[in-house]
Amino acid sequence: MEKERKQVKQTQSRFTLWARAFAVALLWLGACGYCFFYTGHTLLQLSVCFVAAAGLAALLYAFDHSGFSVGLAQLIFVCLWLACALSRQFKLQIEQGWPGYWIYCFYFDSLLTQGTVWLCSTLVVAVWRLFDRPLDRRRFFRLSSAAFVLFYLFLLVYSFYLSRMNSAQNYPLNLDLLSTVQMYLTKIGENPYEMWMMIFGNLFYFTPLGYIFAVALRQRSRAYRAVVLLLFAPVAFFFLEYSQYMFQIGYCEIDDMVMNALGFWLGAALAPLSDRFARRVSKQRITYFWM
Repeated sequence: MEKERKQVKQTQSRFTLWARAFAVALLWLGACGYCFFYTGHTLLQLSVCFVAAAGLAALLYAFDHSGFSVGLAQLIFVCLWLACALSRQFKLQIEQGWPGYWIYCFYFDSLLTQGTVWLCSTLVVAVWRLFDRPLDRRRFFRLSSAAFVLFYLFLLVYSFYLSRMNSAQNYPLNLDLLSTVQMYLTKIGENPYEMWMMIFGNLFYFTPLGYIFAVALRQRSRAYRAVVLLLFAPVAFFFLEYSQYMFQIGYCEIDDMVMNALGFWLGAALAPLSDRFARRVSKQRITYFWM
């Protein structure tokens, strides 16, 4: 009898955890859905999602001190958001008679807003972890990492492939160093929002990838990490830019390659800095910030 009661309580506990995580995911999705229609108002988008994500993550964390439900809510949120994005694309395809290509349906700051939900809710648990016991948050970080990788892969595929499939524009080759950046800077007065988005977008687009690489190579020697991180960026982004020229799906510009590589190396540099910060704040209780 006692065993059955324990099983019932465990089942109820699991159901409650999933219900809370799903409810928070829906609330995050509602906040993002509201901001989705305010393209061009990035400050409003990010601030609303920052407050919603951080507040709800803290509330959810209070009920589940392991952080598992926060990571679960993140993963559910990303899955729901991708389902909504694909549903909207399906609706546009029907309205336009199935043209056979992906229809450009939202600007990049809308994607930035969705990523902010993951970032803010993750920071709540990660920072709390520095000052609180127990320190084991592995289930949270696994779910959170899965949610981010899922979202980040969609972001890359959408940005470099899907959103350009219907472009009939002729994309030339530009090997004039800093010419594109200078062009953006000269046009800031005409369209500051667009130009700053292009400059910072090229710089920070691959910063998460650099961070992920640095984390994945933590157990390797310093020399091995340095060689891989230094060589990967120029080689990978050269082929990325050249493939855009070959398939005519985007501008092949040396400035983009340089900015993407700098962003990648910035992310790689942030990984050891975050570890040092974690050890200092937690007084050596945490070996790595992200695990």
